Amino acid sequence: MQLIQTNRDFEKFILNEVLISEGKSKDARKALFKSIQTVADFLDYDVEVIVKNREKTFFETVFIRKESIDILRKLKVYEPFCFSLKINDNYYVNIQKEVMNCIMNLVRTDILIELFLKQNSEYLVSLLIEINRLICGGGEEMKQTMKKAYACAKEVAKKLPENKRESYKQKLTSAIVFKDYDRYCQILLQLSNYADMPFDFAYSLFEDFEENKDIAYTFVNALTKKKEEN
Repeated sequence: MQLIQTNRDFEKFILNEVLISEGKSKDARKALFKSIQTVADFLDYDVEVIVKNREKTFFETVFIRKESIDILRKLKVYEPFCFSLKINDNYYVNIQKEVMNCIMNLVRTDILIELFLKQNSEYLVSLLIEINRLICGGGEEMKQTMKKAYACAKEVAKKLPENKRESYKQKLTSAIVFKDYDRYCQILLQLSNYADMPFDFAYSLFEDFEENKDIAYTFVNALTKKKEEN
């Protein structure tokens, strides 16, 4: 009886929270994680969800760690990821599913970050960087260094002509996507000289790029003009 009542409550949640927005179809996955976000403050334990796929004759389970629930709670927003991205005519990436897989398995979102860097989706990249920070930690020092990288990138974007800004952003994006971290640091030094600005945040990248990759993501992602931020 308890399972039946839970199913009814969940169905009601889908109708009230998901279908209410115009033109949107029913999405049980979105409703599930939205509901977990809503009650996260009261969940102090791991959660196991029973799943039944219509194409399969058996039930499956989704195990959600307490750490993952904490990340969902701190993330606050979830809706921006609820879409599929067209890669080509025959291939779409379900962004919602990929993001949730990262959160549930406590795996960094680097692949998605690099995908959206190429799409110039500053807002989505910033959310994915935040997920990385929540998964990996890093403490207050990392947070402050990322803020410095963001502020520095915005200042550089103001000083550079549009063609130069775009050129440097593309070069930095290409270097980090192809894992050429030495090249990224070289371009960073060139940009520092060209803009006549010190990049104090860059010392962390010179010491250990892999460990501080989110700083590099933050800088290149923020290398946009004010009018482009939306």
